[in-house]
Amino acid sequence: MDPFSLGWHLPGLAVITAALLWLSVIDLRTKTLPRRIIYVAAALGLPWLIAASLVTSAPHSLLTMLMGAACGLVTFGTVHLITRGGFGAGDVRLGVLLGAVLGWMNPYYAPLGLLAGLTLAAVVGLILIVTGTVSRHDSVALGPFLSLGAIATVGLAGLTSVQISFGLL
Repeated sequence: MDPFSLGWHLPGLAVITAALLWLSVIDLRTKTLPRRIIYVAAALGLPWLIAASLVTSAPHSLLTMLMGAACGLVTFGTVHLITRGGFGAGDVRLGVLLGAVLGWMNPYYAPLGLLAGLTLAAVVGLILIVTGTVSRHDSVALGPFLSLGAIATVGLAGLTSVQISFGLL
């Protein structure tokens, strides 16, 4: 599905994007991702994406949505178990939501977007450790990085598709 076209999906993406911004601010301040916000974003946003899939006769995007959610759950859930909670449950919930949304758009976006967010967090975390801003044992808010990785993946994919359609690539 093309997230940049007009359609039934726009209200859902708007709700989820607003929730990502809100969650990022909260996570930066408190290092927590409230489950209520994630659940409300999913309950209000995902039905719009499902409706868009059904209205546009693209039921395959429902399967890729589930695959993306599973990608987030398996990957982040495993890390949560391995780190014994060092990787928060809120991060797992957010990973599932982002995986679902990214998977709905394109099955390749889910792993790319989640990996982009984790990579960005690792790079910034390393810089903070090297500069002495945080120690190796301090926690860093992961939600803003996951959100930024997802948004950047969609933005770069959209930019690439625009360049291809205009013959720039």
